[in-house]
Amino acid sequence: MNKTKQEVLAEMLQNKSNKYAVQQQIAKRQQQKSLIDLDKICIITPIPIFIQNAFTELHSRPAQVGIFRISPAEQIYRPLCSEIDENYYVDPKQQETDVICALIKYFYRRLQNQLFSTELCKKLRVHMDNPVLLKADLVNLRPSYFENTIYLLQNLSKITTNSEYKMDSRNLGICFAPNIFEDYQFGDEKILKTLIEVAGVM
Repeated sequence: MNKTKQEVLAEMLQNKSNKYAVQQQIAKRQQQKSLIDLDKICIITPIPIFIQNAFTELHSRPAQVGIFRISPAEQIYRPLCSEIDENYYVDPKQQETDVICALIKYFYRRLQNQLFSTELCKKLRVHMDNPVLLKADLVNLRPSYFENTIYLLQNLSKITTNSEYKMDSRNLGICFAPNIFEDYQFGDEKILKTLIEVAGVM
């Protein structure tokens, strides 16, 4: 039985659609496979070694104006992202400051579960104007996420105390909110700004 041109075309389009769907499923599985399991890492160490070493290295270096806002060269940054995905580690001592900063943000962005879950994001928005309640919301995080959240906030707070960086809590909130809020919305950087400001007393 001969097929009409319309039937042949429809079949070709269906095959193309099916092939695309399969490719998308494979890509999604590969992406899920490479996500970072923070709870698993924290069985060995409360704070991932890369994050510890990265912040230690940043604080030991001369202040770079606009830290965390400068994008590194893609040809250097992208291969290192693959190392983070595969080994959860890159030696910060071997990298330029802008590369370290970008990899810190990438690490948090690649967590299987963001530091701030969708449920927590909703609570934080309700308490946006109340620092006391914002801090209370964080207490309900499971231990590994609580420790890592406080560690991040305190390191960002430390950066704001050095005027040579020219990065205040507002600027750092803008840089980090999209990387740690699972359900990021415009305005969430204000929440992070407040949390960075009160981090010293947590």
